[in-house]
Amino acid sequence: MLEKLLPFWRGKIFVLILLGFVATSWIITITLSAADATVHMLENPYLPPFLDGQAVPITVVLLLILGGVFLLGFSEAVAVAIPLVAVFLVFNAVIIGAGMYDAVTQPVPWLTGRRRSPPPGPASAISPDPPSLPSRCWSWACQVSRPASA
Repeated sequence: MLEKLLPFWRGKIFVLILLGFVATSWIITITLSAADATVHMLENPYLPPFLDGQAVPITVVLLLILGGVFLLGFSEAVAVAIPLVAVFLVFNAVIIGAGMYDAVTQPVPWLTGRRRSPPPGPASAISPDPPSLPSRCWSWACQVSRPASA
């Protein structure tokens, strides 16, 4: 189709430009995906301690794995992606199910009008707010999911 619209060199150059945009888009997408996966790994409380602060090496390894899969070919990449997506969907179903179960079976302080009291200690004498979150944790879920330290 492009060959008829743009004959000879104009058509070839136009196709090369389009391929350049596709390649750039692919590189940006794969790099952002690897970087995002690295951030999720580093924020995971179960990550082995020796990987703390190793964002660049982890990202490079993920990029090499992703690039290797796509160098094998598209059908091989799809063959790898389908089981990974299936496992991801099962994990999501389990998490959503557990969250719905907890939402139904446990009373929520903001719904019942009760406020949780802060844990005893010097922080409760200064302020009624709960203690600050750990540096690797940005949400209340980390306080809920992590076991209490003695």
